[in-house]
Amino acid sequence: MNKVKQKLQNGEVTIGTWMQIPSTEVAEILSQSGLFDWVCLDVQHGSFGIQYLGDIFATIRAAGVVPLIRGRWDYGKMLDLGAGGIIAPEVDGHHDAELVVGESNYPPDGYRSFGFSRVNKWGKDFDEYTKTANDNKLVVCQIESKYVFEEGELEDMLTTDGMDATMIGPYDLSGSLGIPGDLENAQVKKLVDRYLSECKSFNKPAGTHVVKPDPVALEKAIDDGYKFIAYGTDAQFLMKGCKDLWRIHNR
Repeated sequence: MNKVKQKLQNGEVTIGTWMQIPSTEVAEILSQSGLFDWVCLDVQHGSFGIQYLGDIFATIRAAGVVPLIRGRWDYGKMLDLGAGGIIAPEVDGHHDAELVVGESNYPPDGYRSFGFSRVNKWGKDFDEYTKTANDNKLVVCQIESKYVFEEGELEDMLTTDGMDATMIGPYDLSGSLGIPGDLENAQVKKLVDRYLSECKSFNKPAGTHVVKPDPVALEKAIDDGYKFIAYGTDAQFLMKGCKDLWRIHNR
């Protein structure tokens, strides 16, 4: 089974990171670091074209790390290219979550299209792959709007069959409240606290993103009870290295 999915089912913490730079070398560095269970390609905000994805997924898999993808592209196609799971952005309730699950599952559990593709070695492993694909892939839905809380969708959403975890999106959540980027605002904190509490009540793994690399913030996220944690991004790691050098140079 997908090792990230297995960890979540066992109640363990799983830590990964985001890629926004379309580079097999960056994928290799992150996945070979020994620090992450998964690496997610952020096609929603990153610079990826579809021609990059298969090779990058393969590079991540070669290191024994699970490749994920975040974006609104055809989820079946992303899985065909080799993604081990999806992080679906801007999922606004139970109905939306069911659509995400349906698009990422083969019938009878969904409506993902069957076909020879890179993930089944162009048909060589078609039978073996299709028998286990529904159970092996990971589905994480991002909660990023105040409307999920205002319309009472949160509780229904957390009961969605086939959804392995959820992930709060604090930046878009703050934007939906009219205070983009103000993550320390009491309104944002109130909804984030409610999200975490409801996830615990429904025994659904909660996820978050520690955007700027900070070991203290990571420890806090773990202590707060988050199980699916994204730590940093490739760009943020580069930025932090440059800033650290700048501080030394300007002492």
